[in-house]
Amino acid sequence: MLELYLKTEIDEYNKILKENKGSLNEKLKFVFYYHVGKDYNKEKNIFINKSNQTIDYREYYLFLIDIYHQHPEIREYFHNINKEMLNFYKELVNESIKKQEVRSDIDPNEVALYIFTIFKGFIEIWTGFPDIPFRYNYKY
Repeated sequence: MLELYLKTEIDEYNKILKENKGSLNEKLKFVFYYHVGKDYNKEKNIFINKSNQTIDYREYYLFLIDIYHQHPEIREYFHNINKEMLNFYKELVNESIKKQEVRSDIDPNEVALYIFTIFKGFIEIWTGFPDIPFRYNYKY
């Protein structure tokens, strides 16, 4: 189930983001919203299941955390997904350096880890504190 669903989601996510011709800022904004299941251009849910119901992303992330903790035999799968995401952010940073959107003297590994940490931290806070609403009016 994890391989089918998560791998498909990650592949789709990477495809969408690679097709995005925006700046690094625009791509990161897309990533931020995507991680909570929103289309930042239309501020609506982007994932709807086969029953035409919106996916509750808080429940989704809590479910994944539960799987991780309850099934140590598949933790390596989660670790590999995280490595893929970290490498993807590194590619975004390298692309932005080539476009001269980002200084060339920065370490792409460090920036990728920083981006990854910000998004993982946001998701952790967002899922762990349901009283904190997701606001659409964040300014970047």
